[in-house]
Amino acid sequence: MRGECSAQEKTIRHFLVFIIRIPFACGPGGAALPVATIMNPTRKHLPHDVPNWIDPTQEAFFITINCKTRGKNHLANAEIWKAILDAIIFREERGDWKWKLILAMPDHLHGIVTFPQQFEMGKSISDLKRWLAIRQGITWQDGFFDHRLRSQESTAEKANYIRLNPVRAGLVQDPAQWLFRRDWKEL
Repeated sequence: MRGECSAQEKTIRHFLVFIIRIPFACGPGGAALPVATIMNPTRKHLPHDVPNWIDPTQEAFFITINCKTRGKNHLANAEIWKAILDAIIFREERGDWKWKLILAMPDHLHGIVTFPQQFEMGKSISDLKRWLAIRQGITWQDGFFDHRLRSQESTAEKANYIRLNPVRAGLVQDPAQWLFRRDWKEL
């Protein structure tokens, strides 16, 4: 049964309902109670365009690509890892990109990649995901995360983050033990 709401509770209700979109009702005795949490949150699709004042041939990008189902091992096995490397190497030889570092975690990929002058980052990553989905049955989340690395220090920091990811996840004790990584030291 709903009670009457005080002025303060009405303000809270306005915030919950209209600002963060949580359905709300007053509980017994007028107590403010959220009825439900946010339902069906939508992911924001961010553009992957590089500003025209940036020379992409001089830039490196930190990339994260997630599998649709998280918490399950989709990528960290020898067969899938070989397919990932084969696809990346094929596209490197074609001139699409140059991966400086790539690491497969069980449910996502991390990497540092550079692109040639004429490239479309979104198309390049989408093509990789589509090929791996068709050939290996991997279901990916929509989109991917990218971050332009603005300095050598930032690049080294992200490379260290990537290399230590399996250690932080408790999968290995030493980053060198992780088999699902291709790494160049000249980052």
